[in-house]
Amino acid sequence: MAKCPRCGVAVPAYTRCEGCGLVLGFDGITVLIEFEDSPRFQRACRIARRQESCSEWTEENGRHFLRVTYSLAEVETFRQLAAAGASLSRKHSFLNGLEIRWPAAEDGDSFCRESPLPVPISLQQNRRSFSPSH
Repeated sequence: MAKCPRCGVAVPAYTRCEGCGLVLGFDGITVLIEFEDSPRFQRACRIARRQESCSEWTEENGRHFLRVTYSLAEVETFRQLAAAGASLSRKHSFLNGLEIRWPAAEDGDSFCRESPLPVPISLQQNRRSFSPSH
């Protein structure tokens, strides 16, 4: 069992958390985008739906989300979605279960397989140093 970093509930490894849709134990990128009525969202939605892993769900509180996962080999495809969704306000990206900052257009090649992994948001917010060896 793994503990979901968003909900704090126990979830079997390599399965989707029923509370928030995050795929735990998945080596790759999980994207969560809350639905909104805008052309920008529709564009991001079209890109996300090209992925077999794309799904939708509604939380008990009525919030509706789009969820899609990308393997690390699919980083270029993820970057297309990241660019399309850059101006959306309610979006989250997770790398191997840890939330990371949504890549900005100016990030360029800094978000690719050959580069070190992005710093998780929790470490960025606390201004702690991050070392890949920890």
